[in-house]
Amino acid sequence: MSISIFDIFTVGIGPSSSHTVGPMKAAKQFINEIIYAQNFDRIHTIKCDLYGSLAQTGKGHGTDKAILLGLMGHEPETIDSDKITDYIEHVKENKELEILYSDHIKIITFKPRNDIKFHRRAKLPYHPNGMAFAAFDENNNEIHRAIFYSIGGGFIISEDEANSSNIINPHQAKLKYPFKTAEDLLHFCQAQNCSISSIVMENELSWRTEQEVSLASLNIWNIMQ
Repeated sequence: MSISIFDIFTVGIGPSSSHTVGPMKAAKQFINEIIYAQNFDRIHTIKCDLYGSLAQTGKGHGTDKAILLGLMGHEPETIDSDKITDYIEHVKENKELEILYSDHIKIITFKPRNDIKFHRRAKLPYHPNGMAFAAFDENNNEIHRAIFYSIGGGFIISEDEANSSNIINPHQAKLKYPFKTAEDLLHFCQAQNCSISSIVMENELSWRTEQEVSLASLNIWNIMQ
C-alpha cells in the first residue's frame, strides 16, 4: 500500500478527523451521488443515522454539525471556518437546510433533532464509525440511500468499497522508491546520493506532476502559517 504525503497532510476542520472531517466528506459525497443520478431537484427530506463510535461520542466531536455542513455542500478543505457557527445556527433556528449545487440552492425542511439519529447501542458491520443517509421525495419515496464508514484520518469508504477487495486501489501505485522503514528510505538516499525530499518527490510523481505537487505543498504550508 502506497501513501502520498497528501494522505498525511490534509486540511480540515477540527476537532477530529474521523468524527468530523470524515462525516462531513461522507455527507457531501451523498449529495454528489444524488446529483450524479440527476435527482437533485427531487430532494424533499434527508435522514441521517449515526452508529457506533460516531453515535457515542459524535456530539462532543461535532459529528452532527459536520453532517449538516457536508449536506449543505461544504468541504473540510475549503469551508470558511469563521462562518461555520452562522451556518449551523441558521439550520437550528429556521429548521431548514440550504443545499448548494453549482449555482442552484435547494431548500428543504430539516430538524437536526429529528433528522439526525444517534444509535449508541448499535453499529454497522465493517467499522465502528458508520453512518447511513437516505433522501426522499415529496411523496416520501426513497430516491437514494448510502452507507459510509469514516475509517480514520479523514478517509471514508462506501459500503460497496467496504465489501470489496479493491478499497485501496488508489494507493496501489507502483512507486519508484518504495520503502516501509526509515532504514529503507536512508538506503535509497545513500544509493542515489540525494536527499530525503528528492526521494519523496520522485514517489509523489506516481500520482501528480511536479508542478501539482509543488502547488499543493505550498497551499498546505500557507494554511499552516
